[in-house]
Amino acid sequence: MTSQTVNIRVNKRTKDEAQAIFKKLGISFSSAISIYLEQVVLRNGIPFAVDLNGGSGSTPESKESKKNKPIKKTTKKSTNQSVDKAFSELFK
Repeated sequence: MTSQTVNIRVNKRTKDEAQAIFKKLGISFSSAISIYLEQVVLRNGIPFAVDLNGGSGSTPESKESKKNKPIKKTTKKSTNQSVDKAFSELFK
């Protein structure tokens, strides 16, 4: 598999916060972007809701309000897989 360089412009604070999360997950910024792009291809679209009804949470106001809300625990069994397993499936 060959690699290509992709240049993007993002807000510095958003990049720094995302990079801190990726570090906790044990993956690089580049790997995280690759995972996102693979999900776009697998799902044939953006892998999360993007809408004008507030569902995407993409406005600065909605991001700030979400930071102050407690996280609700759910009893639903998680379908998330480990990063290693996800990568192994991506490169089969």
